[in-house]
Amino acid sequence: MPSLVKANEATAARRTVFFHLVDVTDGLTAELGEAGGQPQISTDSGAWTNTGIAVLTAIGNGRYSAALTQATVDTAGAKIETRYKSANTAECPGDTVHVVGFDPAVAFALASVCTEPRLAELAAGNLPTDVAANLTAIQAVQNNTRTTIGLPAVMERPDTGVLRFKIYLSNYDSEGNMEAPDSAPTVAVSNQDGTDRSGNLQRPATHADQATMVQISAGRYWIEYEMADTHAIEALNFTFTIVEGAVTRYADRGAMVVDTTAVDFTGGDRTILTDLSTRASEARLAELDAANLPSDLATILAAISTRSSHGDPAAAIAAIDVIVDAILAVTDKLDTAMEADGAVWRFTENALEESPAAAAAKDWSADELKQIRHRLGVDGDSAAPSATPSLATAAAVAALARAAISLTIPSVAGSTRNFTPDGDIVRGGRWPPADDSISVTVTKSSGWPVGAGAWTWKLRLSRQRAGGAADLELTSDGAEIDGSDIVLTFHATSAQTAALPGAGRTKLAVQLYSDDGAGVVSQYPPGAAYAYVSDPAGEG
Repeated sequence: MPSLVKANEATAARRTVFFHLVDVTDGLTAELGEAGGQPQISTDSGAWTNTGIAVLTAIGNGRYSAALTQATVDTAGAKIETRYKSANTAECPGDTVHVVGFDPAVAFALASVCTEPRLAELAAGNLPTDVAANLTAIQAVQNNTRTTIGLPAVMERPDTGVLRFKIYLSNYDSEGNMEAPDSAPTVAVSNQDGTDRSGNLQRPATHADQATMVQISAGRYWIEYEMADTHAIEALNFTFTIVEGAVTRYADRGAMVVDTTAVDFTGGDRTILTDLSTRASEARLAELDAANLPSDLATILAAISTRSSHGDPAAAIAAIDVIVDAILAVTDKLDTAMEADGAVWRFTENALEESPAAAAAKDWSADELKQIRHRLGVDGDSAAPSATPSLATAAAVAALARAAISLTIPSVAGSTRNFTPDGDIVRGGRWPPADDSISVTVTKSSGWPVGAGAWTWKLRLSRQRAGGAADLELTSDGAEIDGSDIVLTFHATSAQTAALPGAGRTKLAVQLYSDDGAGVVSQYPPGAAYAYVSDPAGEG
């Protein structure tokens, strides 16, 4: 009997063939020294070859084994013969191998359990009684599938008007032939909350019962469900009742009401997509490629990266958000101040009603505008008015300005402009010495704002009377408001005075400035105010 080997068997032990070798002289004595000898094979009656089989392995008492290679048994249906012959042995046919497409080990295991007594149980007389019960259950399922219903799973609510959806029911006998039930089937409809929607069922006016289906032919029926644009978006359940052979059966089907605009692709939608396709040209989209991104984006990215490496990125983002919000507040106002004017945009009438041109057009005549230009010294067509001007003259304005703010500075020996009456500023020393401070009082006749004390006040010393960089700039130590006066105190550290330029005794001009923190910087010129600086030990 040939050995069976599964095609392409990976386990070498299952590809092993066996030989019994005897002495060449008597044909009986077992040959014990043939280990390592080379057997041969013949596949499908082909020529004998050493290729495809391993050398002999001794088992004992003249018995030897050798394994066929996996490649030798790779094709199902192949028949392989084996042999061995040496100078010491008689010719020995080995095992015959048939290559099969199944696993013999599994097949043998199956054969061991498929015994005759077990197979006998499959005889008709020995079938278990529960098969009959299974048949009954199958017939019951078949009865429940004898009715088919054609009902749309999705019903589109129209944008306007009504739509009617036709529903079909077909009834069959157990052999698949059309069969009419005892009476026409009926339909009931409700939504997911149980609210009755049967009133939307429609059928010809000649049929009085709205919920009864109309017969088309034996076993074939129809009815319609009407959907209006006012109906709700909801789930619907249709319950069909079929009576056949005095037995009532029910069939349920579901449908979903949706907006027609949610599922339909309209001509308007196509126009929009076509317009987008035209606008989103290849050239424009190509600008989004990394290689085409504007170079300033790289600059911005580098700046952000640098900022992130030196500080808190979250803080930087928060600061940017504040700036963006401020910009957005302005642009939102601009949006309401603009209107379309054909292919361009223009400011609305409300936005322009307080502009100079608008106000002039509404409130001033041409002659009055000429007189205004004359009074203000504005270029253009002007004319001198005959009336005495009520506006302040240049001289009057200057006088008012001088009277509005007066400045009191340290004084000595009758001088009101010398900031160093008690001795020069010494380079490398505190000014004034010890814990003293320079006190400056600025008077404003109309009174100071409440927050003026919180402004930044600076005293600047410079070798230049006006303009140029300050040689020494001091920030006020404190500011106190007393009615129309604000009293400021200053001092310079030794490090600050040591940096003063020049050599020997040098005269410096003094100027006072304020910054209200909202972008308004004011200067309070105290006339010919000055201070002196000297080298240590009174040099110069």
